[in-house]
Amino acid sequence: MRARFTNKSLFLLLTWFGFSLVSLIFPTSIMAATPSLEQALAASTKIAAGDSFRLIVRNDGTVWGWGSNSYGQLGDATTITRTAPVQALGLTDITAISATYRHCLALKSDGTVWAWGYNDYGQIGNSATTNQTFPLQVSDLANIVAVSAGYYHSLALDSSGQVWAWGRNNYSQLGDTGITQRNTPVKVHGSHAFIAIAAGQYHSLALKADGSAWGWGYNSSGQLGDNTEIIRRSPNQVYGSDIFASISAGSDHSLGLKSDGTIMAWGSNTFGQLGDGTTENKHVPVAVLYSSSPVTPITNISAISAANSHSIALNADGTVVAWGKNNVNQLGDGSSTNQLFPVPMVTSNNPGKPLGPVCGIRAGYECSVVLETDGTLRGSFGSTPACSVDLCLAGSLSALTVGSATMSPAFNPNVLEYTVTAPYGTISVDIAPTITDASCQLLIDGQPHTNGAAKTITLSVTKQTTRIDVLHTATGITRTYRLTAIWAAPSTQTANLSSLSVDGATFSPAFDPSLTDYTITLDPLINNIDIAATTAFAAATVNIADSPTVSGTQTMTVDLLPGNNAVTVVGTSQDATQQVTYTLHVVRGLPENALLKSIRLNVGTLDPIFDQKTVAYQVTGAGTLKSIDITVETVAPTTALTIGGQAAVSGTAQAVNLVQGPNLIPIVITALDGVTQYSYILSLNGTVSNADLDDLTLTGQTLDSPFDAAITDYSLHVANSVDELELTASPSDPRALMILNGSILAPSSPVTVKLAEGDNAITLMVVAQDASTKTYTIGVYREISLAISSADLPAAVVSSPYNFTLQAAGGNNLYTWSATGLPAWLSLNPNTGVLSGTPDTGGPITLAITAEDGTGLTATKDLPLNVYSVTGKGGYMVVPAADSAYIISLSKDALPVMTVKGDVSGFKYFSVIVNPVAGHAGNETMVFIHMRNNTPIAVTSNIADYDIINAAGAGFNVMPGDVIKAYLVDGISNNINTSPIVL
Repeated sequence: MRARFTNKSLFLLLTWFGFSLVSLIFPTSIMAATPSLEQALAASTKIAAGDSFRLIVRNDGTVWGWGSNSYGQLGDATTITRTAPVQALGLTDITAISATYRHCLALKSDGTVWAWGYNDYGQIGNSATTNQTFPLQVSDLANIVAVSAGYYHSLALDSSGQVWAWGRNNYSQLGDTGITQRNTPVKVHGSHAFIAIAAGQYHSLALKADGSAWGWGYNSSGQLGDNTEIIRRSPNQVYGSDIFASISAGSDHSLGLKSDGTIMAWGSNTFGQLGDGTTENKHVPVAVLYSSSPVTPITNISAISAANSHSIALNADGTVVAWGKNNVNQLGDGSSTNQLFPVPMVTSNNPGKPLGPVCGIRAGYECSVVLETDGTLRGSFGSTPACSVDLCLAGSLSALTVGSATMSPAFNPNVLEYTVTAPYGTISVDIAPTITDASCQLLIDGQPHTNGAAKTITLSVTKQTTRIDVLHTATGITRTYRLTAIWAAPSTQTANLSSLSVDGATFSPAFDPSLTDYTITLDPLINNIDIAATTAFAAATVNIADSPTVSGTQTMTVDLLPGNNAVTVVGTSQDATQQVTYTLHVVRGLPENALLKSIRLNVGTLDPIFDQKTVAYQVTGAGTLKSIDITVETVAPTTALTIGGQAAVSGTAQAVNLVQGPNLIPIVITALDGVTQYSYILSLNGTVSNADLDDLTLTGQTLDSPFDAAITDYSLHVANSVDELELTASPSDPRALMILNGSILAPSSPVTVKLAEGDNAITLMVVAQDASTKTYTIGVYREISLAISSADLPAAVVSSPYNFTLQAAGGNNLYTWSATGLPAWLSLNPNTGVLSGTPDTGGPITLAITAEDGTGLTATKDLPLNVYSVTGKGGYMVVPAADSAYIISLSKDALPVMTVKGDVSGFKYFSVIVNPVAGHAGNETMVFIHMRNNTPIAVTSNIADYDIINAAGAGFNVMPGDVIKAYLVDGISNNINTSPIVL
């Protein structure tokens, strides 16, 4: 997107993909369609690109920026990231700017240098190492004609050709022959006369009038171009005889533009940033090429710019080419592919059209910015603009008043910084900003403010800074004014103090000349204080605690009484017409009322012998103790007295229970003032072996005998319906531990114990402080539930007598039996559980069997009964053998069926038992048919005399649900017209 406006101070902000692009409209008459070298260099100094932020210089000499602002690099006295341009405070008449990483430099027309932003290494040049959120003048520089910001250091060139440097110097990038960080500018070593400078990450470049290039600093990739990797601590000439017209320094590579329009490059080449078609580092200058086969050097170049890992160049025809790293499309070719040769930058809305005509370029940290001849500033990111705004719409204040205070300089909408001076001791001042543009909003210190309304600013001894923002609501552009409020010098007739202090003490609140009431809390042992007071006006007088009055400053020692003390300090003006009284409320304790007269023990002695001011004692000769009686006597009545954390009475023995091992027993006395305390400590060893329980209960149940700590074994019988117990126990010694079935049991906290049917053992171990133990055991029998234990009913055979006795378990062993589903031929004895009868038909039967014990408990179970018929005319019965791989059932015609279970697959073996009912001469054939989805898929046969051999088997590869059927046949032959006979 492009925009053209007639207003010479117009900006168009285009933002996309999280990056910002600003179009700066310069007067179109100043740029030729094809820029000369001089024009390209001049235009490039008007733009700067840092790490996620951009700067521009308007035609009126002001600086504007947008993007990341974490270190104050936008210069608006905040660290707020801006998505629309904001003006840098206090800068006018700026002719050039520079930004590479996170700090910025600006050159004014008067030859002074201003800096702001990241300052960990002193690169701002203000003697400090704290970040600077608004521009400050760099000290000790004058007649500067060029500036260059490196990653962590800065360069400036003065009119005599001398280079100045400051900031980080770990690789001698400052060129002063050392490696010491410099927080203010120093001269680069040597008597060189340079005409241009360029700062990289850890190296620096300079250009002489004869076209020779020089470098110093880090050289690990050959970025100094001297055919070595040696760090240079002062300027060293670049190898070769190339005559350069301009230079540029990247992170660790360098570029030089020759007067014939060709480019030489040297240093790191990891991403192809040297443009020679390779990724190999070069220690001497090599030509940037359009192609290596055939070798085609780049020509007709009017400007160059190197960034961290990419390079860009401006053609004389106004087009731009770029090469090197391209991870975020910083080459502007519409891709994210690194380029080893120069490729043209293209327009975002027409990727086939080269960008231009361009008159200025700047490569930044993973970005590129170009200035077109009509003043449009473009960035090489993304394609679709999200919004557009006009910087000439930036709002401003129309009026600003400061109540009774004075403001300097006088208000001017274009002046952004003011000093507000209020009379000495004034508590607050009202400021009232006004705007007339309805499209703007007022904010004071980041909060919305009503137009024209007064805002009260509280004043104190220190300077108070207030920020007023005028936000253009449609564009997001902000103009920031900053007010610094101070007190005027005190009047000659003021009675206020300028300072008031007590040696070694802290005031609450902190001293302020306008506040007259303070509290000071002191150690009880302090019985006097040194007070110092100074009048705001030297001719005024002061007196402390009604002492003789003196002029200026008075220092006095004041004795304190126990408890509260009120000390007055009175200031009187020179003409005695004004007087101010400051009151110090000094709180001092009563130490004599918090001391002991004596400590007595029922056993053992104190070491050392008791003394009121000795705090800690060892109890010796006491032997093995579980408790000790301590008697103390206080010097005077007290508010509180505790021994071992328990309330005690002076002169009365207090029993203290001991824990196992070392014990520290505190004795704490609180004086009558309720504030002062004094403490003594007794140290002795205790031996505690109490592993008894104090109580043991089971909710809703009664043990076989009442609980007694001396009895450790108990028993309990519960019905089957009781499947858990709630147990509660407490140890006699609160410091003992209880372990229930392996887990820690909290004292007096009910815990649920699950019961299995039959015998259960509940084990509770008590561990004393000396690690001795005692174990309590409760044997719980839970009645077993009633269940029918018969798993399967044996198969029956038609016409053969059947007899089977059912089995049950649990309950009281006296069972009554019943069943549903009994066929007419089958009967059940209700007392014995015997099933008996002679089947008359074959097929599967399911019986619902019920057992009931003497208490009324019942259990029911479905039991299948297979009744087999003789399989054919021969009178044989075939019965499948039981197996976990299949389910046995009968077909509708009472023939055996084996169905493969759902979790079974692969090769399985199937067996049957053959029982002859009537003999048959000769051999028979057992046929196994493998069926899947009611379709036979395999058949296996075994020939044998099954009157003698009563078993047969076959194996198949099966899947879940497959069916195996078995038939005993006779008369199998190869004659397809003859059917076998099922026996």
